[in-house]
Amino acid sequence: IVESEHNGTLVYAGGDDVLAFVPLSEALDVALHLRAAFSGHRPLPVSDGEADAPPEIDFEADVSGFRRRNGRVVTTLGPTASASVGLAVAHYKTPLGEVLSAARGMEKRAKETGRNRLAVALLKRSGERTDGVVPFQDVSVSEPRGPVGIFQDLVRALTDEGLALSPSFIRTLQQELRPLLGEDGDLGGNFAPDDAETLVKSEIKRLMRRSIDADAPDRGRAFVKEMPGRLVNACDAIDSVGTFLDVLDVSLFLQRKTARSDVRPA
Repeated sequence: IVESEHNGTLVYAGGDDVLAFVPLSEALDVALHLRAAFSGHRPLPVSDGEADAPPEIDFEADVSGFRRRNGRVVTTLGPTASASVGLAVAHYKTPLGEVLSAARGMEKRAKETGRNRLAVALLKRSGERTDGVVPFQDVSVSEPRGPVGIFQDLVRALTDEGLALSPSFIRTLQQELRPLLGEDGDLGGNFAPDDAETLVKSEIKRLMRRSIDADAPDRGRAFVKEMPGRLVNACDAIDSVGTFLDVLDVSLFLQRKTARSDVRPA
């Protein structure tokens, strides 16, 4: 998965542990495929060492835990198995020990916040750090690639010049919602749960509509119509609105640092 389907370098893989270096543009994709392969929610690689296109992921599929590979039946850990992934995003000049420590710390955080999660640490050269945690699966999100796939689609859309979608709506949403957050990272006590969900959804929808050009293509308008509801579902799956905004910040960074042609879908 790391080397044949993506452009990464595997450091080690033993038991249920994997350590690898992967390009920024493929980080979310690798995390998704490793997680899906763990429970059998995607076909196994056809062969070792040969370049293969990544297969489809489907966390909604009814899988048995058995997969065929090169004519042989291979067992995975099965559909109830889960995996936690820690990801550190850093500049190549960042000390390696700091990067590894961040990745291991995020793996620990993914487990401590409920397991079956992707935890990302964004280490900026300025010294600023942003952490985000997203579940791979959640009852709030009925999509083949789960909540992580929603953010992956967002990054792809923001880097697609043909959609004519400005990323400015993310910054504006953060500026509007962060002052309203309580100590627990959710909207303050003045908002009932249903009111908070309505506020988040309406603001995402309003800001995304404002961020698209008047002459945007039909597929861009279709995306703006569909994505607010998906993002709200992702927000419901995440521990708090504050963490949701952090994950949006990570998505914005990925959009800025990756070229359109480099962002691979799962």
